[in-house]
Amino acid sequence: MNFKPNYHIFAIISVLGWANGFVFTRLALEYFQPVSIAFLRYLLGSLVLLAVAIILKIRPPAREDWKWVILCGMSGFAVYMTIFVLVSVTINASTSSVIISTVPIFTALMAWLFLKEKLKSIQCFACGLELLGIFVMALISV
Repeated sequence: MNFKPNYHIFAIISVLGWANGFVFTRLALEYFQPVSIAFLRYLLGSLVLLAVAIILKIRPPAREDWKWVILCGMSGFAVYMTIFVLVSVTINASTSSVIISTVPIFTALMAWLFLKEKLKSIQCFACGLELLGIFVMALISV
């Protein structure tokens, strides 16, 4: 029997986890300080990834790459998560989800602007459609 991997279940789990992160962060804020929540989220994620790396026998990065790993972790993830949780204190979960849904648009724009990546017409259409969806969500929530 051939085993054909189906990654749809992993995509569904990721989307559900990402979407519920806003709601669960808001609930956790009743019991924990914002920075503690950020730390605990990444500690749990790091432990899960470490277990997966051990099980799959994934080699660690080369010694000369560790400075970049740490820099990216501190500048991208640590700062992002801390700011996200601190802002979650003042706005509701639906507003934060609307704001965070702009990330793919800004990622594409920054890649185009700073890395000189070419955006195909379908990608521009997708960004426009996403932006339109964000506007619709914003209008409905008012």
